[in-house]
Amino acid sequence: MDSSMHEFKIISKHRMYDQYLVKLRTCIVLLDEQVLWRVGEAETNSIGGIINHIMVHVRRNAAKLIDPTITYKQGMEDSFIPSMQNKEQLMDEVEEAFSSFCAAILAKFTRITEVAVI
Repeated sequence: MDSSMHEFKIISKHRMYDQYLVKLRTCIVLLDEQVLWRVGEAETNSIGGIINHIMVHVRRNAAKLIDPTITYKQGMEDSFIPSMQNKEQLMDEVEEAFSSFCAAILAKFTRITEVAVI
């Protein structure tokens, strides 16, 4: 693997896990349940709905790293639908989604490195 791809993967993992996840955790912790799931004017999405949508992106990207041949037949519009989960459940799902992304990057990086060494 060339050094630019290695650098990209290191930076991506750092930004996703050490920056974006930290900000999502803070948001979830600071907001009460009502504010987290409140839908604004003109049917805008709730903060919790937006977080769910972000998790769909993160999970899809993790899966695509592991299997680049994956295709998706449906969009992600349903991920904005308000959830019945509480803050702790949402936090657990956020942690799992971001951890799976980091694991996928590490697995992809390890496989590429092993192939390059052989």
